[in-house]
Amino acid sequence: MKNSDISFYIKIVFGLFAIYYSKQIIESLMSFFGVTQQQKAIEDEEEVKDEAIIQIDKDLKENKQKLTYPTSIYYNMADALQVAVEGDIYDQTHEKSIYNTFRKLQNDKDFLMLKKAFGTRLIDQPFFGEKSQTLTEALASDMAPGEIDVINNILRSKKMKSRV
Repeated sequence: MKNSDISFYIKIVFGLFAIYYSKQIIESLMSFFGVTQQQKAIEDEEEVKDEAIIQIDKDLKENKQKLTYPTSIYYNMADALQVAVEGDIYDQTHEKSIYNTFRKLQNDKDFLMLKKAFGTRLIDQPFFGEKSQTLTEALASDMAPGEIDVINNILRSKKMKSRV
């Protein structure tokens, strides 16, 4: 073997060790700063939300009421709610739009379908970036308790059992 061949193999072995130990160091640093725990918490939260969507599907099947609108309308309502919750350039939530959307619901099955259509969405949180939220979470994080009461009163006035 030539001296240059030995040098080449030494460089390869050294490179492999460097890659392996770099990975170990990065994983240790991430663990030290809590990145892995944070990622685990995010994954757990997403799993809980997935279970909530499964429960909504189950509730929709069990509910004997009829949907008031075609399915596409609920997705349009969910889109409108997302826009209203995210607000405008002045970070103003559009409560009237939210209230009007809930006034369109006629029964509990409508509410369940709206929750399903909303699913989990990335909601723009001022100063915090985007966060994955369900309809109930998005409303609760953006609206005051009195505003949530208005929504629940709208639902109650239609003899609905569902609440935000």
